[in-house]
Amino acid sequence: MIGGKQKEEDANFWISYADLMAGLLFVFILLVGAVVSKTIIIKQQLDETERKLMIVTEQLKKKELELEKVTIALKETQDELKKTEELLIEKETLLAQKEALLAEKERLLADKQREIEEKSRTIQEQEQKINTLTVELEEIKQINVQQKRTIEMQVKNIDYLKKARDNKDKENQELIESVDSLEEQKAEIFNEMIHRIVP
Repeated sequence: MIGGKQKEEDANFWISYADLMAGLLFVFILLVGAVVSKTIIIKQQLDETERKLMIVTEQLKKKELELEKVTIALKETQDELKKTEELLIEKETLLAQKEALLAEKERLLADKQREIEEKSRTIQEQEQKINTLTVELEEIKQINVQQKRTIEMQVKNIDYLKKARDNKDKENQELIESVDSLEEQKAEIFNEMIHRIVP
């Protein structure tokens, strides 16, 4: 009896042990399945993350290329702007020189015009004197024939004044031609300035 009970107890022990091991194996299989599932999910997420990272990397490379092109274009624009500014400074300097030259020409022209006005006044005064002398001569002719020699001398004086007036007229004509020449030079300088400013 005692031996039979011992055997029965040993059998029950091994059955219980086998059940326990089977349960542990089942639990281990479940854990392995869970780990494998989690690994697959993590791998899929990692692959998706890598794919997104590759897309972002490609986009970043494209953006870098675009940025490089924009940087090159900006540098070229800056160089062109610098050249334009230098050219503008040069044009402004040239314009200032031309304006100074034009102002000098205008001053000379004003001087010549004043000189012409003075010459004209002198000529008018001389013409008035000539007219006065002519009137006086006529009066002297009518008053006394005996004063013929004196009148002839006055006529000679009048002729001299007329010659002087003719000489003054010639000088005045030369001054007018000089003024015309200055006006032409002024127009040429102005046209040259316009061509240089507006190429």
